[in-house]
Parts: sequence; C-alpha cells; structure tokens
Amino acid sequence: MTKTNVMRLLDAAGVHYRTAEYEYDESDLSGRHAAEQLDLPAEQVFKTLVARGDKTGPVVFCIPVLDELDLRRAAAAVQMHSPIPSPVGRATASRVHFALPVSRAMVR
Repeated sequence: MTKTNVMRLLDAAGVHYRTAEYEYDESDLSGRHAAEQLDLPAEQVFKTLVARGDKTGPVVFCIPVLDELDLRRAAAAVQMHSPIPSPVGRATASRVHFALPVSRAMVR
C-alpha cells in the first residue's frame, strides 16, 4: 500500500493507526459491506464525509458507517448556515476544517 499524505502526517505525529484493504463491490458501497469485508463489527468502522460550508469552506466529519450525518445539526455544530455535501479537490485540501469527534446528536 502506498502511503498517503495523511499517513505521513500521522507517522510524523507518532499516532498509531492501522490500514486495511478489501475487495469492494460497485453494487454495494455501503459501510456495512466494508465492515463485513474487513471482518470487523460495523460499530468499529467509520466513514469520513466532506461538506462545503458557507463560512468555513470544506469541513470533514467522521461518523459510524451505519449512521447518516444530520446536515442541519452538523451545520449548527460548526456554526455554518447550511453544509452541502461536496468532494474536496486538491486545491482546497490544505484548507480543510475538521469537526471531530462527531457528537451522537449529529447523526441519525
């Protein structure tokens, strides 16, 4: 596995992490499927979601794979008016704001 920039940052900070690869299925991209392929309880697998905030720019949320992000509650938590789910391109990747950990109040 090729190291990503995030892995390099974690290494530099001395943060312990584990990576895993699995066979994915285009017809089932759910978090439940990922957890099953990794042979892990779904409660131990998280997904990252990126929203573009009207005040902050990109914001990253990390939530359990079986949950859905409540955009209104998430927006309130990071003091935005209305986040719009959006991929973050290379140009904005250096200016991403992290909203971690996500409160249970922000997921459904």
